[in-house]
Amino acid sequence: MLTLPASYLEQMKAYGYDVRIFSGIDEYLTQSSLAPIWYFTRVQIERMGDDVLKYETSLRQAITRRADHMDKIDQDKVRFYHPLPRHKVTPELPTWVDDTPLNARERQSRNGMFVRIVLLAATA
Repeated sequence: MLTLPASYLEQMKAYGYDVRIFSGIDEYLTQSSLAPIWYFTRVQIERMGDDVLKYETSLRQAITRRADHMDKIDQDKVRFYHPLPRHKVTPELPTWVDDTPLNARERQSRNGMFVRIVLLAATA
């Protein structure tokens, strides 16, 4: 399975972060306290070699937001972010989420545009 290198985990712990590791979203949703911000990104499994590709189906299932997760998340408190683009066939954050209160990626995109404008102006 995919995981962070041990040195990254050790460094995060050294900086005082409480690191929790889960096998996927299903396991994470069993926790009593869920994060208010979820950041998804496109996992490029196709670029990780044959050793990882043979687990593609189970990996994608572990990290993909599904409709059966909806009743386990407080939609008034949780927001989903994604930098786009999404995987065409099996997006980690499906397009149906766009029409729910969970969707915060549009605000993320808009804020990113303003940051880039300021950065470009600062270099001129």
